[in-house]
Amino acid sequence: MSSYDVILVLPYPFSDHPSFPEGILKKALEIEGFRVGSIETPFWQKSQSFSLLGRPRLFFGIISGPVDSIVLNYTSSRKRRKDDLYQVSGQAYFEGTPPSVSHKIRPDRTAVVFANRIREVFKDVPIIIGGLEASLRLFSHYDFQQDKIRRSILVDSKADVAVIGMGEKQLVSIAHFLKKGNPVQKLTIPGIARMYSQFPAEKGFVELPSFESVQSDRSALIGMQLTLERAISEGKGVAQKHGDRYVVAHRPEEYHPSDIDRIYGQAYTRNHLRNSRLSPA
Repeated sequence: MSSYDVILVLPYPFSDHPSFPEGILKKALEIEGFRVGSIETPFWQKSQSFSLLGRPRLFFGIISGPVDSIVLNYTSSRKRRKDDLYQVSGQAYFEGTPPSVSHKIRPDRTAVVFANRIREVFKDVPIIIGGLEASLRLFSHYDFQQDKIRRSILVDSKADVAVIGMGEKQLVSIAHFLKKGNPVQKLTIPGIARMYSQFPAEKGFVELPSFESVQSDRSALIGMQLTLERAISEGKGVAQKHGDRYVVAHRPEEYHPSDIDRIYGQAYTRNHLRNSRLSPA
């Protein structure tokens, strides 16, 4: 068992900076008394790279980053980028390896790759995914690089929970919830999504066209997106059927000025935790 309550995993150097999700989330958890560790730029081809800090007491948190991995890895003409602006000196490949897809520091669809690798080592530890990638790929979506409709990132990653949008309040709530011994499958707080066996019994949920219907008729994706945006603006939950299960997103979390002031008003070093000269901000 690790000495950490939560272990954050990310595909770029960790910055203790309010412009980056890892710095904000770590600070938010530490304020509440949780011990947080981080694994940065793991050699994702080997699942053992994700066990460097042991098994967290509560959960793994995967931070895919402030930009979708496909956007960072490919140009608009689907050509693979040779650099990565969030890495040290823009170096996109692991040091000492050939410049190939399998040696990219940031793998395509980072959250999916990281979650699957963690699950290979830790079968029953809750995995929470977040970041822009998790939010924008939560339901059926068009993948530009593959030119196809893909299913929810929750299905592909096998993660337990996806945190939607800003996530500091949700992550703290999840940590307290799990600390009490509650199963992650019972989590129902605002601003998160998880898999359900059936459509939610509670009121206030809007059902989107199923993944199968959108996959067979791409034009349905436009109507689906309009329904999704309308539901979010009205503060409602959203559900979409994938096979015999549902991807269910609870209503959006609300952030007030006091919430923002509390986390952004903390003291940040504004650089890398172990290298004061390193920060992409």
